[in-house]
Amino acid sequence: MESTAFTIEEATFDASLLPEGSRTPGTVAFHRAVTDYFQKSYASMGGQLSVVFAAGRIEVAWEPATPEPAGPGAPAMASIGPLLKQRRFDEARPLLETLLQLQPEHPEALYNLGVLASEEGRLEEARLLLRRAVSSDIEN
Repeated sequence: MESTAFTIEEATFDASLLPEGSRTPGTVAFHRAVTDYFQKSYASMGGQLSVVFAAGRIEVAWEPATPEPAGPGAPAMASIGPLLKQRRFDEARPLLETLLQLQPEHPEALYNLGVLASEEGRLEEARLLLRRAVSSDIEN
């Protein structure tokens, strides 16, 4: 299966697909609802999905899962993954940053730090980290 990437203007996204109270483009509620919408849409496909909001646009990128041999970062990601799922970002961030110090192009660490930056509204940083994650994943 091939990766997918596309951009949609926030104003043209079909807000009727979102819950009441989260249909105003540009709001935090809108961003969360759109992210949830795409996560549910791609959930059955596995892989990695990123949804980034920048300058009134929604940038969506999906990469299929590829079987990877367990590398040196695998044990660290095994302990970080549950923290991310529980949205314990303050605990996950230092672990991800440490992993990047050890392996500067670790795709999962870059991806997850990019998602955290997006969640916190640091969109340019998110975009750079997510692009590095994709590039790093392609090279490996």
